[in-house]
Amino acid sequence: MSLRKAARMLERGQPIGKTAPQAGPFPYVGNTAALQPSLAAQRQVMAALFDASRANDLRQRAGLSAEDAGRVFSVVEHFRRRLNPWWQSSGRGAVPLDLRRVRAHLRGRDLSRLISDLETFSESDYPVTEIRVHAIPVPVPSADAGNATFAGNHVLIEAIRALDAEDFSALVLHESTHSIYDRSPTSRLTALMDLFAKINTPQASGFYALLNEAHATAAQLLALERLDGGVGIDATNDHDAYRHAFIPRAGRAALRALKESIAAGSTLYRGFVPSYIRAVALLPAEKTGDASSTFHAELQPINVVGADSWRRYSRLDVVFLITHADVVEAFASSFPDIALLTSTRGFAYRGSRTEQGSVIILSGVDAPAVSDVIKALARLPSLPETGLLLKLDVELRKDMHRQN
Repeated sequence: MSLRKAARMLERGQPIGKTAPQAGPFPYVGNTAALQPSLAAQRQVMAALFDASRANDLRQRAGLSAEDAGRVFSVVEHFRRRLNPWWQSSGRGAVPLDLRRVRAHLRGRDLSRLISDLETFSESDYPVTEIRVHAIPVPVPSADAGNATFAGNHVLIEAIRALDAEDFSALVLHESTHSIYDRSPTSRLTALMDLFAKINTPQASGFYALLNEAHATAAQLLALERLDGGVGIDATNDHDAYRHAFIPRAGRAALRALKESIAAGSTLYRGFVPSYIRAVALLPAEKTGDASSTFHAELQPINVVGADSWRRYSRLDVVFLITHADVVEAFASSFPDIALLTSTRGFAYRGSRTEQGSVIILSGVDAPAVSDVIKALARLPSLPETGLLLKLDVELRKDMHRQN
């Protein structure tokens, strides 16, 4: 089968997860695939593909139709047959990592005990009996950052030279923690979301959005501490664990709470949330151009939902990217002082959406102005709970002077 034929086979039929039921309604966007049915369906197929030996096996493991299972299995086999000889001849040598040392770490007492502790902490109904780790060779081994993910009990990590055996092993703990959390019963995960929704703080939405990554990053940092014999990690370097504006800091904050919970025998659902306490639905208007990309680069939201579904999340903080030409019609009836702010080049405004949900309006005379508002907002050390957050008066006067 040719590569072109394989691509045509994948194009036929319904995309995996397309027919899954909708998520919610929830207070917030679920912070794990288990609460987003379409993502859960895709992850289930990914996990099944690792273990299935034939199309019928894939059908049973992934819950696919016979036609879809045959279609997907044939495409995967097409690439597996071609990649396996390469792996045996040269690919294995492209992994700049001592895999024997990684195996020793993962089978050692310290990390085995930590996995057991994490299962207890997460009140897991599906204990991890086996973790299958896949070291993925990359085109540029000298890269200083790589990707990692999980599917069921399979952990996939790009092997780069920047990772030694200890770093790699700790990343396995990070992804395994995601896996344990993702396999929690939906009823328990929604109850946990409700705990955050009941907390009387305007930041509860953000704390919940960060929880899954913060929890997994805390497990990763705890694994590094144990592998270092208690020496710990560089507390001044937020890039040790994660390339993100907020996740490393949230992970460090969660580390202490995780240690205390494990020591006290408390769990994620009993006692952790009060000691741990920014999800946004991003709704860019068409005229805002690259402002959406700027928002992702500057503020790095954890969860993003589209304009067709944000209303299902009653306590979500919602960010609108919009131009002055549309903002008055859209928001003046709810926030009358918005109209006065359109005399500026751009502004950021925060109003109440529900009891614990906010509307944050980022508006400008044009798309570049909206991007400038986002950049200015990212530089603020904190945000008021309501009203005007910032305005770009100076830039407007400069523009008017150039026009004159």
